Amino acid sequence: MDASLWVAVVTGGTAAITGWVTSQGNARAAKVQAEASQRVQLLTQRREARRTAYLEVIDHAHGTGQRYFEVHGLRITAPESERYAAELERLRDELRSAYDPLMRCVRVAELEGPPAVAEQAQALLEAVYETNRSLFHLARNDTDGARDRFTDARNRFHQCSEGFIAAAQKAINDA
Repeated sequence: MDASLWVAVVTGGTAAITGWVTSQGNARAAKVQAEASQRVQLLTQRREARRTAYLEVIDHAHGTGQRYFEVHGLRITAPESERYAAELERLRDELRSAYDPLMRCVRVAELEGPPAVAEQAQALLEAVYETNRSLFHLARNDTDGARDRFTDARNRFHQCSEGFIAAAQKAINDA
């Protein structure tokens, strides 16, 4: 065989091998890029799911806080009056109705995590329960510190609400 034939065979073989290696590299790069894109998409979806869950908790907690503010405003009215009792009972009914949707939202937030947010969400729900319970005594004219217990419970609710917001903000920013 002559040398030019060998050169042609080696050159052709080199070109074929180079093409194969290039196509393998391109396929691997495309796979890595697709996996990276999928990870980014999953992280974005998780972040949006958490954000939505956290906003729902905040929205329901805000509504609950508004009702507590109204209860606090009833202090101007004499506790013995019929208007006071009727308004307090109306607000207690609204708070009972608002508890289940808040509890559902808290459960979703706990599911979405992370643990710090789940703990704060549970603390918020417990604070709502305690504040609502203190309203029972206030509505029954239990004057032996009932107003003070309500005020303390309401303040704890606001602290827990702020704690939840801070934990949720950190979780979203860290995601």
